[in-house]
Amino acid sequence: MVSPGTLFDGLTVDEMLSGKSKLRNPVLADIFHKMGMIEKWGTGLPRIFARCAKEGVPKPQVVVGGSTVSICFQRQGKAAEEGNATVVGNVGNRVGNVGNRVGNIDGNVVVVDANLEQVVIDCLRGDAKMSAAKMAKVAHVTTRTIERVLGRLKASGRINRKGGTRGVWEVVG
Repeated sequence: MVSPGTLFDGLTVDEMLSGKSKLRNPVLADIFHKMGMIEKWGTGLPRIFARCAKEGVPKPQVVVGGSTVSICFQRQGKAAEEGNATVVGNVGNRVGNVGNRVGNIDGNVVVVDANLEQVVIDCLRGDAKMSAAKMAKVAHVTTRTIERVLGRLKASGRINRKGGTRGVWEVVG
């Protein structure tokens, strides 16, 4: 899952995961609350992490990049390898009362793959020397997949490599 924007007003990842919430737009949040689209502030991520633990799914990885916050779920089983979706265990039609359905295939919540190119760019913005192997661990994909993404980003001019194997990546724009 990718959320545009960075953590707001000094909020840390640990605070976010513990349920602390800082509202970027309190008026909009209040409207969503009155419409029944959100139950209360700061409960979503702790419930998602608790549900993953209950279902035996590996703990999601939180990646804070220059312009996004991503929650990366580890792929599970054959179904995850057959398309652009990751099955995150048998958790029914909803993950608590978080508004609209996340998605449902045969009783499994489906989380669509995050934009892998954006995850790689965010990793590079955070650490210009980050290895493909480390990015692969963050994104829960193979090193070869990251190498292909790096190749596409380089070919499109969105990143440049400065120096050799011990050099750094430069994100363009």
